[in-house]
Amino acid sequence: MLAAFMKRYGRDALQLDQLPIPTTESLQAGEVLIRVHAVSLQPADYKTRDGSVQSLRGTPTESSPRGIGYDFSGTILELSPNGGTNAFKVGDAVFGISTYGALSTHTIAHVDHLAKKPDNVSFPHAAAIVTAGLTAWQTFEYAKAKAGTVDKVFITAGAGGVGHIAIQLAKNVFDVKTVATTASAAKHDLVRNCGADVIVDYQKKGNDGDFVKVLGAKAYDLALESTGEKGKCKQVVRPGGAVVSLLGIPDGDMLCKVVHAYHMPDSARPPGFVYGLLNCVAWVGDAGHLAKLGECVSNGKVKVTIDRVYPLEQVMDAFLVECMKGACAEVDQVNPLRT
Repeated sequence: MLAAFMKRYGRDALQLDQLPIPTTESLQAGEVLIRVHAVSLQPADYKTRDGSVQSLRGTPTESSPRGIGYDFSGTILELSPNGGTNAFKVGDAVFGISTYGALSTHTIAHVDHLAKKPDNVSFPHAAAIVTAGLTAWQTFEYAKAKAGTVDKVFITAGAGGVGHIAIQLAKNVFDVKTVATTASAAKHDLVRNCGADVIVDYQKKGNDGDFVKVLGAKAYDLALESTGEKGKCKQVVRPGGAVVSLLGIPDGDMLCKVVHAYHMPDSARPPGFVYGLLNCVAWVGDAGHLAKLGECVSNGKVKVTIDRVYPLEQVMDAFLVECMKGACAEVDQVNPLRT
C-alpha cells in the first residue's frame, strides 16, 4: 500500500512509500481494515509531523515508523476476527478517525470512531466534516451544559474549517438565535451564506474592526475562538457563559482525563479511546456525533466547503499549503486528499 509515514519528527520527516497492507490477523477487537478514499488535513496533522503534538501511536523511529493523518473516509475491507464490529459489514462506506495513519491507501480504525457515510455525501465531504464538525458539535454541547441558555454565539474566524461548520450547526441544529463572527470583507458572503447574523471585518481600523466595540460587553452566551483572542472574547460573554478556545490549555476534568489516558499504555486505555487536544477544547472521537454530522451534511443543514483536492502522491504539496494557511489568523477551508 502507498502510505505517508515518519521515522522521526520534523518538517522534512514525512515520507511516502510502499508499506505492507495490514493483515486481518493484526486487527484488534473492534477494529476494521479500510480502503481509504479521501483524507482531510487539519492542524493536528502538521503539528504531529513537526513533533509539537505527539503521535497517538508512540514516537516514530527508524525501526518503528508511524503513520500520519486522522480524518478520512473509505470502504471497509475486513472485520476483526476478534469481534466487536457487529454494527458494520464488509463493503460499508464509512468516515471517521484513524490513529494508525489515514494518509494511506489502507488504514485501520476502531468502530467507536466510525460512522456510516450517507449515500448522497461524497467521500471528500465526509472526510472534511470529521474534526471540524466534532470540535464545533462538542463545543455547543459543552456550552449548553455550562451556560444553560445559548441564544447568542460569537465565533472568530467564521470562514475557517471549524468556523464555517460551527455557524451552520449553531443556526440549523442548536437553534441559536444570533451568530456573530469575524471575517475579512472577501469572506463576508461565505459566512453570511452559512448563517452569520453579525459580521465584524477584523481588517478595518478603529472601532469598526474591534469585535468588542461592535458586539458590546457581556452580550453573548458563548464564544468559540481560534485566533488567540481569548481575553477579548471573555469581554463579550456574559457572566456564567462559556469561552472555548482552540489555542490554549484545557482546564478542569477534561484536561485530567486527557492527560491520564494519554499516558496509559494502549492496552489500558478505554476501548477505542481517541481524543483531540485542541487546547481549551478536547474533542472525542464519538461515533454518535459523527453519525449526526453525517446526517447534517446529507440533509443540507451543513454544507462543507472544500478548498483543494490533491492525489495522495502530492501529499507533500498539500502539507505545505495547509501549514501556510494554519499560520494565518483565518484558515480558509479544509483540504481533503483523494487516495
